[in-house]
Amino acid sequence: MSWLRISTFLFLLSVQTTLAATDVYFFYAQGCRHCEDAQRELGPFFRKHPSVNVHKFEVRHNRTNREKLAQFGQAYGTNIDGVPAIFVGDDVFVGFSESTRRQIEAKVIECERDGCQSPM
Repeated sequence: MSWLRISTFLFLLSVQTTLAATDVYFFYAQGCRHCEDAQRELGPFFRKHPSVNVHKFEVRHNRTNREKLAQFGQAYGTNIDGVPAIFVGDDVFVGFSESTRRQIEAKVIECERDGCQSPM
């Protein structure tokens, strides 16, 4: 009887700790100070969260990536007029500051816990 309880507990624990895969779309420009800050500040956080898949798109020198950014903006119902532009679930974050970092991290944790669908 004790073995069954332990097995059940371990199974339930493993189910509770399964995190949803979370996609983060990161649009940046080479030479952009705020973009570099975002990559430096968010990189360690993303590495601690293996369920996060970061997709990076450089927009200054890549027209295809600029078009992709415009498509994301349209799908999210907003005009993106700067970088970094970071898309997580149904939220978009343009620019970067300490406050933005905290909001992005909270959104990622929410998406890992509850799952998130992006409009794309």
